[in-house]
Parts: sequence; structure tokens; C-alpha cells
Amino acid sequence: MRSIPTKRFAPAFTTASAVLIGGLICSNGRCAVTTATVSADAAKVSADQTTLYTDQQAAQAAVQPVRLALEAAKQKLQTDAAPFEAQRKSDEDKWKATLKADEEAIVAARAADAPAVAAAE
Repeated sequence: MRSIPTKRFAPAFTTASAVLIGGLICSNGRCAVTTATVSADAAKVSADQTTLYTDQQAAQAAVQPVRLALEAAKQKLQTDAAPFEAQRKSDEDKWKATLKADEEAIVAARAADAPAVAAAE
């Protein structure tokens, strides 16, 4: 078994006897990674990746129908709202034209009455 030099631990862990710390065998302040530790970690990572993939597939299967239903509802809402949007646009254009005509009439009336107002002052 080879040991991989690492930084020294606190003095409490630098005894002459071997100490097991988090899957590492430490002796005299140096830790060695064992093949069993690496194999166990690799198996855990592989199991975690498998679980992650399975969970992602399950989540996708649960979310996809909801996304499709939401998109269909959005399309229906847009279709149902189209006549109302057209009426709103028509009303908006009509009232903009009415307001502009009223403003122009007010300006014209003021201009026509300006000489009379000036004479009265």
C-alpha cells in the first residue's frame, strides 16, 4: 500500500499508531488512500448518478404533461381573447381620434375668440 503525502493533521492525530479518519488510514501524520476506499467511493458516486438519472426521468415524466396542458390553456386564452383585443384596439383608435378632434376644436375656438378676448382686456 502506497501512502500519499498530505498536509499534517493536528498533533492529536500524529501518533505512531495508525488512525482511521474518514476512510483514510493515517499514521505519523500522513494519510494513505486505500483501494477499498476508492472503490467504495466510486460505487457510491455511480449509485448516486443512477439515482439522479432516475429522479430526473421521473420528474420529467411528471412535469411534461403539465407543461403541455399549460401551453394548451395559454393558446386557448389567446384565441378566446382575440375578439376582445380587436374591440379594445378599435375603441382605443376611436377615442384617440375623438380626443384629437376635440383638442383641435378647442384650439380653433380659442384662436377664433382671441381677438374678442384681447379687445375685452
